[in-house]
Amino acid sequence: MNKIIETFLNVHKKEYSIEGFATEKAFEHFTNRCIINKYTNERFDPSDIMTDAGEIGLDGVGICINDKIITSEDELISLHNQEQIIKC
Repeated sequence: MNKIIETFLNVHKKEYSIEGFATEKAFEHFTNRCIINKYTNERFDPSDIMTDAGEIGLDGVGICINDKIITSEDELISLHNQEQIIKC
């Protein structure tokens, strides 16, 4: 692994207390955070968007609406009921 990326990964592992994760799983956790951070400033746990171990080639699924990460159907319904969803 590239030394610069490895350094960022090690900082990420400490920040999220995932030092016990295998390197591959920790890297998936890290990349999910990096990708979703582009769409929100909200702090979140990348574990909430990671897929199960049985998924091949798909490490996570994130849904962002109005800069907010949606992790449950209840959150989506709540946003909709508050009419906070920007209608296009």
